[in-house]
This record gives sequence, C-alpha cells and structure tokens, in this order.
Amino acid sequence: MPWFSKYLLRIGNGTEETIGDDYVHLPDEIVIGYTPGDAPVMKLIEHVFPSLHENASSGAYMSTRVILSTKNEHVDDLNAKTIDRFPGQEKVKVNCRVILLQNLDPNNGLCNGTRLMIRAFQNNAIDAKIVGGQHARKRVFIPRISMAPSEDISLPFKLKRKQFPIRLSFAITINKAQGQTIPTVGIYLPEPVFSHGQLYVALPRGVSRQTTRVLAKPNKEIDQTG
Repeated sequence: MPWFSKYLLRIGNGTEETIGDDYVHLPDEIVIGYTPGDAPVMKLIEHVFPSLHENASSGAYMSTRVILSTKNEHVDDLNAKTIDRFPGQEKVKVNCRVILLQNLDPNNGLCNGTRLMIRAFQNNAIDAKIVGGQHARKRVFIPRISMAPSEDISLPFKLKRKQFPIRLSFAITINKAQGQTIPTVGIYLPEPVFSHGQLYVALPRGVSRQTTRVLAKPNKEIDQTG
C-alpha cells in the first residue's frame, strides 16, 4: 500500500509527526492491542507462526517469519514461549530454528548470525540446514566448542565449558535483523525503541502491512488514547 510506504519513509527521515517529545503513532492496521498479561504476546506469536505444530518441519515456513524485539531478555522470553508450542519436550528441538553465535567456517556459510534449522542431534554435533543467504539449504554440522563468559575480575580463575554456539531464533533483536527482508514479521516493543532509526530498521523488514504486526506498550502519560 502506498500510504504504508510513505509512512515508513517519514519514519526513516524523522519527519513523522510526533506525540510529546519523541513518540509516534503506529497505524492501527498493524497494531495488536496491548493489555497486561501474556495474551497479546501469544496473539503476536500466533500471527507470525500460525499452525506452528503442523508446519514445524517445513523449511520454507520457518525461513519466512520472525519476531523482532529491543533487548535479549525480551527475545529470550519470546523464544521460550514459542518453543513451548513446538512438538517435543526438549528446550532445543528437531526442526526448530537457531542462530549461530560464532564464526566457525565462513567459506561454507557458518558465520556469526547465520540462521539454521536443526535436523538431527548427534553425540557431539548438531546436524542442521542453513536458512537463507547464498548457502541456503546447505547441510552442515555444528560441533561443541569451548566457550567462556565475559571475564569476571572477582574470580581467580576463568570459567570455560564446551557447548553448542547457538541460540533459538524464532525471535531476534532488531539490530540482528538489519539488512534482511522477511515476509512475515512481528515486532514486540514492551519499552520504547531508542530512536526513530531503530523503529525504521524494524518496520521495513516485512514486505507489507498485511504481514507486519506490532505489539507495543503504550505510554498513556503521553497519549491518553494509548
């Protein structure tokens, strides 16, 4: 729709009319109404991942949808709620989508930020398929590697453990989504984004207003209508 494209341009240029100092009104057509509790979040997940149980093994389904949010803590909560709707009891399950956290083999597409779909678990490796990019559909193995948390100067030793360098990616941070085009996008804003620029990064990841939904906690001190 032309009006939505023009709206996105005004957001990107910083010319959209503001409420108060720096708030903007989101178009009603793309907004999921906010109420306390988990119900609106589950509605957002259902919009982005409808019939998840039936489509769990579909690479085409998994590669064309994502939820974006501002901070890792919100992303982790969204991922936990989504994986609970997935077949199986484990925290990381066959066919679920993950993102790589380390550069393992850039020549073969295994870079920090590569999206993967888990196909099987081995004793010391994960059998996965790359989702998106020039290496899309390539089958790869992700090994356990030694990883250490940020150094804590209060400890006289360095913690290190072997683990898989992945995390769930039904939801990712807005910054991780820069440059991507994803057909179905949900945006979760339990707090204001840092700038019009970050909102602009999030909104155009989708391809149309019909497939983009935003759940934002309104600031009723600024706008009594919410």
